[in-house]
Formats: sequence, structure tokens, C-alpha cells
Amino acid sequence: LGNVFKSLGLAVEDEKLKYWADEADEEAAGFITWEQFKPVFELKLKEDEDERELREAFRVLDKGNKGVIPVDDLRWLLKSLAVEDEKLKYWADEADEEAAGFITWEQFKPVFELKLKEDEDERELREAFRVLDKGNKGVIPVDDLRWLLK
Repeated sequence: LGNVFKSLGLAVEDEKLKYWADEADEEAAGFITWEQFKPVFELKLKEDEDERELREAFRVLDKGNKGVIPVDDLRWLLKSLAVEDEKLKYWADEADEEAAGFITWEQFKPVFELKLKEDEDERELREAFRVLDKGNKGVIPVDDLRWLLK
């Protein structure tokens, strides 16, 4: 799997590559099918696109191209993305743990990776709810939920 990504010019961290390979090759057969490879490849492409978008957002906020952005700009960005006030304060404080008032790319990236992960989790939950909402009424039967959570 690593060689395939390398041949495509895509860098994947060893730990992530091992995790993906283990997930794709559930039976530990030592090979994966196209159906197993495709979601892994799509995930890698999405991660790369997300990182490009994050870098662009950081670049726009990095006035003067100094490699840092004001924490207030981070707060503004998070607020514009509808992040709740409590979470916004926590993430901003985590990113600016030295209380310098500025954060670097390395401090910025994990905050937005969390935001992207939460957004993805929300989409997956909404899709699961939609599938269980048989009449598209905005409700699901409790018995279906119990069955799902077994």
C-alpha cells in the first residue's frame, strides 16, 4: 500500500499507513481488493485537499507573511464556522498555550483537524439518522436505535 501511494507521489506517515492497511485488510490476507483500496485512496485525497485549504486559510490570516497569525483571528475564524463559545475558547487557549497572542502553522493545524473531524462525525451521524428515519419525519423508532446500539 505504501508503494502505491509513493508511486502516485503521495506521502503518508508510516503509522497512518499501517492503520489504513490493517483497516482495509480486515482478514489479514496480505492483499486488498479495489473495493478495499478505493476508500483509503479517497480518504488520502480528501486529507490532502483539507490540508491545502487549511494552509490557504492560514496564509490569508498571516498578514505580513511572518509565519504566525493573531489568536484573535483564530477566534474570529472559529466563530465564523459556528464553533460554540466554550469550545472556541478552549481551542484558542490550547493553540496559544504560551499566551503569546500569536500561533504558528503547527499550532493552527491541529485545531482545524479537530474541527474537520467533528464536521465529518456530524455528517456521518446525520446520514445514519436519515437512513433510520424511514418516513422522513425527523424521528426514528427507539427500537431501531436500540438494535443499532447493540
